[in-house]
Amino acid sequence: RGLRTVEAAKYPGVSKSDCIVLDFGTSSILHGSLEQDVVLDSPELDDTNPLTMTCPSCEAEIPLASYECPICGHQFDRARNQNGERERETELLTAVEMMEINLLEQSNFQWVDLFGDDASLISTGFQAWGGLFQFEGGWHAVGGKKGEDTRLLTSGPRIVCLAAANDWLNLYETDDTVHKTRAWLSEPPTPKQIQVLPKEDKLDFNMTRYRASARITFEMNKKVIHALVTGVKGKTVG
Repeated sequence: RGLRTVEAAKYPGVSKSDCIVLDFGTSSILHGSLEQDVVLDSPELDDTNPLTMTCPSCEAEIPLASYECPICGHQFDRARNQNGERERETELLTAVEMMEINLLEQSNFQWVDLFGDDASLISTGFQAWGGLFQFEGGWHAVGGKKGEDTRLLTSGPRIVCLAAANDWLNLYETDDTVHKTRAWLSEPPTPKQIQVLPKEDKLDFNMTRYRASARITFEMNKKVIHALVTGVKGKTVG
């Protein structure tokens, strides 16, 4: 239950940023932790291809690869399996290389840093828009769609909020609308856009049609965005 997402529309102002697992038994020892990789499409198991073995000391069912029984501490011969057959020595992992993935670069949509401080980002489309906003150290994803109320998508780490806003756009937009490689995105603003742009942006000669769309979207939804983001403060759950 701790890993279930919170429906922002059903529980306004509630976010989940932490999940504490209290294992009073041996579930995490026998079945693994939440952080480990899980293969959901593995082949069906049978008696000829087991994943567990029985500890000869306490008769507990434990993972086949165990060198020590997590229940009673019985030590297994690393060179032999439960049938007494010689096993190939496993090479121990000696180094791990981490690689960071920039979700902004992976996204199909162009994200506009509204004020140049990397704290307010918006991507707009023909049917919907998504935003990512930082407030008092926390991140919040907000989504809007024509004909519907603007909603808080989620709150939490920046990467989680960015993924939520990106998924929101993927739900309502296609590659034929606001794909970031579309040439028209970098064209000058239309006369209508210039009329409604904030005063400080009308003299920005580097303003593009897409950036103008993002600024206008923000100005039109600024009050509701502020209400949604500030409404989360003090209402988080673990």
